[in-house]
Order: sequence, then structure tokens, then C-alpha cells
Amino acid sequence: MCQDLNGELSRRIRAGWCAFNSINDVLKGKIDKTTRKNIFNSAVLPAMLYGSETWALTKREEQRLLVAERAMERAMLGISLLDRIPNEIIRERSGVKDIVVESRQNKM
Repeated sequence: MCQDLNGELSRRIRAGWCAFNSINDVLKGKIDKTTRKNIFNSAVLPAMLYGSETWALTKREEQRLLVAERAMERAMLGISLLDRIPNEIIRERSGVKDIVVESRQNKM
């Protein structure tokens, strides 16, 4: 069995971006944080984590997922990398679930 998840992770990240872009107008709209968080957690995360029950992620692969999720959070909140806002504050503002924690919980 192939242990290299790069291809599958790339497909899952693309699927996450497709899901995000399909609801982008809603996520960037004037809705409250709780609704935005729930929509993201129910539409984007499942697209990215489909099949994650069988993944044995390395730190590097976990980092790829986190980077993609953080980019979506920044886009959702209208924050640029040039704003230099720490990841902890972005997570606090967005309120979405951590994708690596979700991936680990899916295995249980």
C-alpha cells in the first residue's frame, strides 16, 4: 500500500477550496460569527477530510492541511497576510474547528 498521501492531500485541499468558493459569498457576507462557523464546519471541513479515517499524517502533511484551512479563514474574514495577524487571533475570530484535531477525531 502506498504511504505517500501527497496526491490525496492535494485532491482534498482542492475539494475544500471548491466547497469554500461555492459558498464564498455567504461566508464573506454580513452574517454572524456562529452561523459562518457552522457553515464552514459543515461544508468545507467534510470536503477536506473525506477519507481521513485511513490517513497516517506526518507533521508536514498536517501542516499542509493547516495552511490551507488558515488561508480559507483569512479569506473568509477579509484578512491579508500583509496584516500580520497571528494565527491564534484568526482562529479566535473565525471560530472554526482545527482540521488536524478533526482528522484525529475521525479516526476514533
